[in-house]
Amino acid sequence: MCVTVFRGVCGLGISILAALIFGIPAGLSKKAMELLSPLVAALQACPPVLWISLLLVWCGTGSVVPLGVVFASLFPPLFANVAGGVAAIDPRLFQMARIYRVGRFTVLKEVVLPGMLPFFLAGLSYALGTCWKITAVAEFLGSGTGMGARIYWSYRMLEMPELFAWGLLLVILGMGLELGVVRPLRLAAEIKGGRDA
Repeated sequence: MCVTVFRGVCGLGISILAALIFGIPAGLSKKAMELLSPLVAALQACPPVLWISLLLVWCGTGSVVPLGVVFASLFPPLFANVAGGVAAIDPRLFQMARIYRVGRFTVLKEVVLPGMLPFFLAGLSYALGTCWKITAVAEFLGSGTGMGARIYWSYRMLEMPELFAWGLLLVILGMGLELGVVRPLRLAAEIKGGRDA
């Protein structure tokens, strides 16, 4: 279980970091969006099984397969939410920042990040719910360790109680993250948005 959690967290973390690095400029600049959108769309169009197959050929079994598949699956929706959230910010806020010569870091901290936070949390909710499923599937097909590999061997050995136990554990893990992490963050964002309004 620890191996699967580690892989899922690392893959999700890399996806979030990349979505912020590329999504914020794409939301601020139409040219950046036009440049990145086709690449992200191509990445999203490829099914996870294709990435699993390619990574197995290129890298063999191990942690690279789950990490790569999680990134390829989660980066596109996270990117879309970040870019969409930034693009939805009132342009007058940026105009005022330019008039008063507010620094870029301050604009990022006080305008961009709070403005895109509800969109980001919506994407994060989806990513957390999907992350463990993708990690388990990638381990099932392309790794000898982790919960997915345990599910595979339970299936091969026809150990149905163990198979259902691992499946239930994945469900509990996903629900725990949604209830314990995402919902409190979303509530905090709504409270902050209400105060700012």
